Amino acid sequence: LEVCKLRNNSFKALPEGIHRMQSLKILDLQDNLLTDLPKDIGSISLLRELNICGNQIKNFPESIAELKSLRRLNACNNKLTYLPKSISKLLNLEVLDLCRNELKSLPSELGDMHSLRMLKLHSNQLEHLIEEIRMPSLTYLDLADNHLRRLPCSIKNMVSLRKLYLCENRLTSLPEEIGDLRALQVLDAKKNCLESVPLTIATLGRLTELNLDGNEKLKGLPKEIATMKSLKALS
Repeated sequence: LEVCKLRNNSFKALPEGIHRMQSLKILDLQDNLLTDLPKDIGSISLLRELNICGNQIKNFPESIAELKSLRRLNACNNKLTYLPKSISKLLNLEVLDLCRNELKSLPSELGDMHSLRMLKLHSNQLEHLIEEIRMPSLTYLDLADNHLRRLPCSIKNMVSLRKLYLCENRLTSLPEEIGDLRALQVLDAKKNCLESVPLTIATLGRLTELNLDGNEKLKGLPKEIATMKSLKALS
């Protein structure tokens, strides 16, 4: 068995023996009543996709780090309050969806996940980001609807980032280093508390969409933005 899809049921626990399915590559448990994952889930060594969206899971077992083949992990719409440091050992993980949980912070080790391409964290309770971010492969980052007040300068290390969603936070400024995100195409920072926008934003030569709506303290924009030839939508 390589694919197991058990969506839209009322499972409160995984079926016994599922960890013995050594050939399993896709496990889809979306929209059940799971409150945790078995401690031996790491035994499914060939698992590439794990979908536990829409359950009631509060934490991951440490053994999740043993899923070395995992490429996609969807854990949105659960009750996660923290992530184990060991999640950073998922060296092949490309997509991590943690939106609509109860996360207030992230382990610093998360910043070292070099294979990660998409990270969704919207609708949590994050008050700050990891200070040292080293995610050179990340192209999509969604931090919308959190409690962020600032972004770290290390954001400049996300050199492949194309889409950055920051809307509905508490940001009062954007770091100058945002100008180093030369691959950035979409920057959505609406509904924050921005008082100014850094001049370096005008150096984003591939930016096509800039959304600053709903920043009531923002009184103006750098005149250099008018010279951005790639910009198609400014709001």
